[in-house]
Amino acid sequence: MNTSSNPGIGCWVDRLVSATDRLVRWLKGSYFSETIELAEMEYEKDFQRLKTRGTKIMTETDGWKVSSKSKENLKIETKSSELYNCTINRMTITIKVPVNVIRDTFTLLPGNRRKEWDTDVKEVIELKRFSDKKWLQITRSNGLGKGIISPREFVDLCCLEEFDDGFLLTGGSIDYPEIQSDDKYVRGFSGAYGFRVDKDPSKPGYSRLISATEMDFKGKIPRALIDATISTVLVSSVANWLKYLEKLGYQP
Repeated sequence: MNTSSNPGIGCWVDRLVSATDRLVRWLKGSYFSETIELAEMEYEKDFQRLKTRGTKIMTETDGWKVSSKSKENLKIETKSSELYNCTINRMTITIKVPVNVIRDTFTLLPGNRRKEWDTDVKEVIELKRFSDKKWLQITRSNGLGKGIISPREFVDLCCLEEFDDGFLLTGGSIDYPEIQSDDKYVRGFSGAYGFRVDKDPSKPGYSRLISATEMDFKGKIPRALIDATISTVLVSSVANWLKYLEKLGYQP
């Protein structure tokens, strides 16, 4: 149709094309939004279960053994998991560092700065985003404890909740056959984990971190050897982290 001789028809056609384009874009957006919501609903029970479990291992008081590797400002505790073939490791530390700096440098989040100081971390990749605070990720490690524990990978659901004076990160592993295990890694299983960071009201400028992990490393290594290695790795990692923070200008 020649619309040049009839400006009215040309204007009408332009409006129709524009409206059609907006409708298509809206339908696509609606479809993808609905797909994400359905995926989040699929894992909602897992998110709730992992938050409950992660909060429990951070806060429960019975059955813990204080490690001899604990220091004045660093408390390390262990206990045997009643659900999995592993040991739960819990760490509590109070340092003179803002909450957001701890989040950006210590937690294993996609795109954060932990790899800048932690040579044990190979990569953290987001696999699927459900919402601003919920996602699925895969975390891969290098060999731990000078190679005593070969490289591992964990496919975890993660939920990050931020507050005015801190944040809570909870999560844990799920079976996710869509991502096949790389031959370079043994796929471990995280029963649950919890990281809670809050401003310390008794010490202005200080933040308090509680970290609890329930990780079954799988493989054929004796559990006693894994426990001894992880205890050493944890203390070494904290020391490296504090040195890194000092390089950033903080006095933790």
